[in-house]
Amino acid sequence: MGRLSRCTLSGVMRVSLLLLSTLLAVSTPVLANSTTASTSPTNSGVSDFDDCATLFNLDKFDEAVVACDRAIALNPKNAAAYFIKGAALFGNAKIGSDGKLEVPAGMVNALNRSIKLAPSGRNAQAAHQILDSLK
Repeated sequence: MGRLSRCTLSGVMRVSLLLLSTLLAVSTPVLANSTTASTSPTNSGVSDFDDCATLFNLDKFDEAVVACDRAIALNPKNAAAYFIKGAALFGNAKIGSDGKLEVPAGMVNALNRSIKLAPSGRNAQAAHQILDSLK
């Protein structure tokens, strides 16, 4: 049926997105030059992560997923990058013809990985709530 907008989400879905914006609260600079970032051996994906968070905050979910994948490739232990990737994929969820929520491939894995890397981290609760909303 098409991409979900925040106003079409019901109950728990709306709460989940609200929690995302509240708990994520990533302070993000202006989009960084990711080509410079990815060539720096000491960067560990920081600039790519900034891009990931900034694009998510701008509701550019497809682009955020790509930036998160770059950040994860450079720092596979970045729980926040996995969380934002999962949240961005959740933002691209659709309601199928049967009326059920269809989440993009990789969303559940990204959120579970975020939880595994930082079980008591600041995004763990929101990740759990998103996953619970799918049940």
